[in-house]
Amino acid sequence: NQKKLRNMKYKVLYIDDETTERSQTYADGLSTLGKIEISIKKPTDYEKLLSELIEGQGSFNALILDLKLDGNRRGDRTATYAAPSLASGLRSKFFNDDGFTHEFPIFLISSNENIKKYFEPDTSSHDLFDYTFTKTNVGNKGVHYEQLIESFIVAYQTIQEDKTNFPKILGIE
Repeated sequence: NQKKLRNMKYKVLYIDDETTERSQTYADGLSTLGKIEISIKKPTDYEKLLSELIEGQGSFNALILDLKLDGNRRGDRTATYAAPSLASGLRSKFFNDDGFTHEFPIFLISSNENIKKYFEPDTSSHDLFDYTFTKTNVGNKGVHYEQLIESFIVAYQTIQEDKTNFPKILGIE
């Protein structure tokens, strides 16, 4: 079954307030091997975005969130919150009746400066994300990041499927 999982292309939703062209550049850099397929979504009002994600939960296996979702306040889809707030809301919806039916990895992406300035000092939000990427490293580490994203998705799906069957999850007798 794990072989079957590894042969499919995983769908990742990337939420970013950047221009579509800039977001697409990062998405392309994180999907060069073709193991994941990234679609881009602009953030919007917190409750509305949470509802959209719950409604469309079957269409993605993981999320990538830009740290400063509130950086671009132009257009009809703007946010007044940052990624840790959204991730916290998402994580709390994993255990609600009207929330997500399964858990999935959530990744953080941002510039080095924003990670140092806004994310690193806020230690309470570090455990909300499975991994943090810097946008500047996508060019030279994109393939590594793509493999990492895929392995997190496979791990989440395996744990979801096999629950507490630890020998099966670990592939041991």
